[in-house]
This record gives sequence, structure tokens and C-alpha cells, in this order.
Amino acid sequence: IEPASLSGFSRRLVAIKLLEGDDYIPKSVAPTDSLLETVKELQAALMEEHGDTPDAVFAAERHHLAMHIFEESAVVHRRPYTRTNKIDDFLMHPFWGYALMLLILLLYFNGIFKFGAWIEAPLMDFLSVGIVSLTEGLDSASLWAQIVRAALQGIAGGIAIVLPYLLPFLIGMAIIEDVGYLPRIAFLMDSFMHRIGLHGVAVIPGLLGYGCSVPAIMATRILSSPRDRFIASVIAVLVPCSARMVVIMGLVGYYLGGTAAAGIYLFNLIVVSLLGALLARLMPEDVPGMILEMPAYHRPRLKVVLLKSWLRLKDFILIAWPLLIIGSIILGLAEWFDLNGMINLLTRPITWLLDLPEAVGVTLIFGVLRKELSLLMLFQALGTQDVSAVLSKTQILTLTLFVVFYIPCLATLGIMGREIGWKKTAAVALVAFILSLVIALLGRSVGWVLFG
Repeated sequence: IEPASLSGFSRRLVAIKLLEGDDYIPKSVAPTDSLLETVKELQAALMEEHGDTPDAVFAAERHHLAMHIFEESAVVHRRPYTRTNKIDDFLMHPFWGYALMLLILLLYFNGIFKFGAWIEAPLMDFLSVGIVSLTEGLDSASLWAQIVRAALQGIAGGIAIVLPYLLPFLIGMAIIEDVGYLPRIAFLMDSFMHRIGLHGVAVIPGLLGYGCSVPAIMATRILSSPRDRFIASVIAVLVPCSARMVVIMGLVGYYLGGTAAAGIYLFNLIVVSLLGALLARLMPEDVPGMILEMPAYHRPRLKVVLLKSWLRLKDFILIAWPLLIIGSIILGLAEWFDLNGMINLLTRPITWLLDLPEAVGVTLIFGVLRKELSLLMLFQALGTQDVSAVLSKTQILTLTLFVVFYIPCLATLGIMGREIGWKKTAAVALVAFILSLVIALLGRSVGWVLFG
């Protein structure tokens, strides 16, 4: 190469960059065809000798030289063994660390569900009395009264059904984060999550999804890559939330047994892992090593915990709750105008394909508006709480699998639209719908084999 064509670069730098396959250097120095041929021969020789690409060989050599300079010039002292190190010996242990993590999360989620169940029933009874009092002066046969009643039921549903689970969940997560344990969970799960093309941090939204999909989608903010946020959102909305848990336990658990219900959870975990791995392959992106600061353990500060909880709760109040109220009003209008028959007719292709009664169609539609009403709507649609008198075991399994993987609720879709964009939200809803159909058909086939 002539000196004039080096564009101010040294010959050594140009030679190294050519061997590394740098895209910028050839454009800058305009090497001849014969030189490029020589470069290719040398690159092949490097790959044959070192068993790796030339750029990786040069990177390894730079790392070796840097380590040599460090060892020659630096003095390494033994770090002080602090209280944090002593705690990490247990919480980050290769075996006990995972056991303790599972125990902590199990106690955390059980505590949330028990608290929510303890406060939900009396709170809902109190609000029901309030709704009756507020609508007492309205003409019960008027459309306006129906709208007001439905809107109040939507407000009450947010207070009595969502907040008893969401608020302690957010406070607990803020405490875990402020104590300093959340980064440790991400570190422990990093190896597993890398198998599906994500960081260990992405396990947090997935775990939160077992409580409620709304905070699970909010938790994807901790991921820096838009691609990772999208895949984590898909995973978060497909794991069975507490509302879907009611359907699983109330149908499969009650009529088919606890083993069958546990099997659905395990099957869901397998499907979600495979789908996450597939999306990671369809959306390739370098996933570099995770660098996390491991903060020292300290007592949670009340002000910080409350502020974090409020910031996350505010999104539910401003976005998800209004959609919940709108969904409740739509449900009330459908009842008022007696649209259930029309809805069942529109959903007949799905119910026919899944070999379900036509009356189940309204349940599938309104399950999108409010997941926690899916089971109650099913009782109402079938005209009985004894589901086994109307549905066979195969139909119970098919319907449950469809609901578990079905489109997330309206509140979740609203949060997703804000977090990852409406186009991607529509794509997730479409994937969930197709996946639910395929898995429900698979469940129908398995049901035929098991139950006849």
C-alpha cells in the first residue's frame, strides 16, 4: 500500500485491521486485489493454527498482553471479608443459593396470595354493599343504571380483586430490591436464561407474571435491549397469572385432580422456554456477559420502598384500571342488549374446532376483558356450577389450556402497548391466540387418549 493511501494510519494498524476483517479499513485505504488475496490466505492460516476467527485471535492476544502488564505492575491485596461476603456465601452458593432463592420466592408469592385472599372477600362484600347504596336511587331497568353499575363494578374489581394482590406484590418487590437481593436472583438465573437468549435479569418479569401480568410487563423496563424487552414480555404474559390460576384450580384441579393441575404448570413452563428460545433465534442479537453491581446488604428504607411502589402502582391506576372499567362497562352493555347469543355465534368456529359447547363463546370474549371473571362467566354461560355435568373431562382440559395460553387481559394489553409499542403488542396477542388454539387442540387429542 502506498503511504498516500494509508489515510494517516500506520502500516501496522492497517495490517492488523485487514487481518481482523475490519469493514472500515478497506474502504479507507483501497487495497489491491492481490493484497486482499494475501490477507485471505493469512486469515486462513490464523484460523487453522489457532482454531478461531482472526478477530478473536487478536482480541485474545490483546487480553493476554493486558494481563501480563497488570501482573507486572499491579499489587493485589486480599479483599476484606465483610458481612456481605458472609451472607453471599449462603445466598450465592452453587447449590444452597438456588434452594434459598426458591424458598424465598415461594414464601413471597404465597404470602401475597394469602394476604390477597384474606382481604379480597370482605373488601368485595363491603364494596358490593356500597354499589347497591350508590345505585339505590337509579331506575334499575334503565340503561343509565346499567352503565353506572358496570362502571362501579369495574372500580370495585380494581380495588378488591387487583389491588389486594398488586400492592403487597409491589411493596415486596421494592423491599427485595432495596435490600440488595434482586441482583443476586438475576445472577443465579443468568445461566438458565442465556439458554433462551436472554439475561438472568429477564427472569424477574417471568416470575412476576405468576402473580399478575401487569407488574410483570412493567418489570421489563429493567432490560436495556428492546429485543430482550419484547421476548420477556411474551414470556411474562404466557405464564399463568393469579386469575388464570383460579381457572386451572377451579376446573382441572377440582375435576381432574391436583396432579393434572401441576402438569399444566409444568407444561406451560416447557412451552414458554421453547418459545423464548425460538424468538431468540428469530431475533438474533449478541448477548454479552451480564455485568451487575452487587450492592451491600442493608435495611430497606421505608421512604424508598413507598416511592418505588407508588411509581409502579401509578401506571396501573392511570392505564390499566381505566381499561378494566371500560371492559366492565362493555360487559354490562352486552348483558343489557342481550348480545351473548350473537357473541356465541361469532366465536362458534373456535368452540366448534375445540369441541366445546357454543355457550362457552361469551366466556372466551369476556375473558380478555377481565381474566378473573372467566370462571364465573363459565358458570353463568353453562347455567350451573357443576361443570362436569355439562363438559367432559376432555373438554375441561381443552378449555383450561386455551384460557391459560389465550390473549392476555385488556389491562395487560394496555400496559404492553405503552412499554413495547402497539404493533408489538398486537403481534404478542396474535402469537398467544394461535398458540392457545394449537395447544388446546393438542390437549383435546391427549384428552381423548386419557379419558376417551
